[in-house]
Amino acid sequence: TWTNLGGVTTASYTIVSTQAFDAGAYRVLVTVEGETLASDTTTVTVLASTNPSATRLVNLSTRALSLRDADAVVPGFVISGSGNKRLLIRAIGPTLTGFGVGGALVDPSLTLKRYNPGTQAYVDVTANDNWGTAPNLAQLIETTTAVGGFPLATGSADAALLVDLAPGQYTAVTGAANNGTGVALVELYDTDSATGTRLANIATRAYVSTGDNIMAAGFVVAGTGTKTLLIRAVGPTLGGFGVTGALLDPQLTIFRGNESILTNDDWGVSSSS
Repeated sequence: TWTNLGGVTTASYTIVSTQAFDAGAYRVLVTVEGETLASDTTTVTVLASTNPSATRLVNLSTRALSLRDADAVVPGFVISGSGNKRLLIRAIGPTLTGFGVGGALVDPSLTLKRYNPGTQAYVDVTANDNWGTAPNLAQLIETTTAVGGFPLATGSADAALLVDLAPGQYTAVTGAANNGTGVALVELYDTDSATGTRLANIATRAYVSTGDNIMAAGFVVAGTGTKTLLIRAVGPTLGGFGVTGALLDPQLTIFRGNESILTNDDWGVSSSS
């Protein structure tokens, strides 16, 4: 059966950040005066790298102020390759107080969604509110220790999921009971070393304030050699996607430990642009 790419009516169609799951057969339907004609079928093949990197992203996290509705913390990520990838996803609120973070989100929740290219919409996959209620709790605790995640107190209201996911585009929406607000840390751990799948992209949309309420994204690169990363802080361009209240002039500073190693304000003046 054919899946309609809803809303695609222009003379050309571009897939941004092409992934293995974009491979398949495509055709165009043209309707004129009530009659519909179908073009020949074109098969698109996506070729994987024959020289995969010896390094990989194993942990990605974002600390930000989680507010209501459109200003909630919304991380999105892409799994590329073939086969499933096991991920540990956590939304930390109450446990942050033990690290000296003030105003932490009291009762975070996680809702995992997957993008359906046919309907161009996200559909619910699974959810968690209070990590201690996870059906695979024992395995979740064991995996947290294995990947080096800090432990969560028994009975805390932090949220967590341990899930096996097929290649695709996902988002992990962080909410809170009773529309609560506060600082949250959203974490994504790659829990296996399978070479068939990898984390290809992560993006977090959140409210950016000042002081302790700036957005701080962290990541861990494992393996040998170097990993080339594209890191962007997008503000003004969001207006073109219908986002209101976008950050007018975002800045990026990359730290390794406490050492500042790179900074950028206005991407057009980047030394690597």
